[in-house]
Amino acid sequence: MKSKYIKHLLFLTLFAMSFNNATCQEDEIRITSLSDKEINESGANKLIFAKDINEVYRLAKSDIKAERPFLNILGGAAPSFSIDQLNFEKKFKVYYYRHGDSSPKVEYVIAYNHLILDFIYELHGEKIIKEVSNDVAGIKTWKNKRNDK
Repeated sequence: MKSKYIKHLLFLTLFAMSFNNATCQEDEIRITSLSDKEINESGANKLIFAKDINEVYRLAKSDIKAERPFLNILGGAAPSFSIDQLNFEKKFKVYYYRHGDSSPKVEYVIAYNHLILDFIYELHGEKIIKEVSNDVAGIKTWKNKRNDK
């Protein structure tokens, strides 16, 4: 069991080191195929400055229009990632944004994510929802709302 865990950890470490666009900063970690410019201009990156829920919806719609929707994950001092998340990004062109210690208001992150989840569900159907990481803020409440319909 330990050997399998160590192999996975080693693989992830080597993958992260070789990944061309891997960046790590004090309060966030990003491993993605997007450029720094695309990430910095994204609504997900600007959520921390949102003044109200209408601005949150505008940011999410802007990311959809730019064809780079994000699903936000609230982290801590060391947000994590997985190969499944990286494969999901590549397959669906929906990107994970991991917030570190300095996160936007939780209700803003969830509202943004719910709008993106509605969009990708309409685009890809149930198959994409089954592959969304359970780390995504608000995924459980979004699923519950869909089941209640």
